[in-house]
Amino acid sequence: MKNLTAEKTEELMELATCIAYEAFEDPAQEHVTGLFERLVYGYWHGEGISSASTLH
Repeated sequence: MKNLTAEKTEELMELATCIAYEAFEDPAQEHVTGLFERLVYGYWHGEGISSASTLH
């Protein structure tokens, strides 16, 4: 069973921040938070990071 350790949480938050700055011109904290939540969901469900952000 997977555990969301402090290290994994930090890794996913850093990744969410990087994706937010790549996807949005001036990302708000809500962008980062939303991406982080999607990355955590993906972590638990075995999804890759490509499903974390959708541009429209």
